[in-house]
Amino acid sequence: MKQLRSAIVLIAGLLISFAVPARDLAQIIDHENVPVVTGSGKMASADAVGAAIANAARNGKRVWAVTKVAPDRLQATYTVRQHSIAVNINYSDKAYSIRYLSSDNMKFGEVDGVKRIHPFYNNWVEELKRGISAELTRL
Repeated sequence: MKQLRSAIVLIAGLLISFAVPARDLAQIIDHENVPVVTGSGKMASADAVGAAIANAARNGKRVWAVTKVAPDRLQATYTVRQHSIAVNINYSDKAYSIRYLSSDNMKFGEVDGVKRIHPFYNNWVEELKRGISAELTRL
């Protein structure tokens, strides 16, 4: 009887230990069609918006590696220690979108059709978005 109780406690502990990390994951937040707002109130060209996005990514608190992959799309990658995230940033003269592309060592997974990841991902992308907004106000 004592062995059965110990086995049940052990199994319950294992099940809980597997469930806890999944609970700590956050749903991935993509930022869709964020309006381009310039400091001058004038419309900026798509090229100027792309340059502002790249400047914000390269010169912010966190330094992202930026690659232009299409005339209206950048890919930005942020790496810290063994963790890495990559996003696609589509842009025009009116709006931009930041979408999850990939990650390494960030506990990415899909649960019931919902993409989940370590909460730092959303923090880092939100910080990038704020940097882009600040850079756009300089236009």
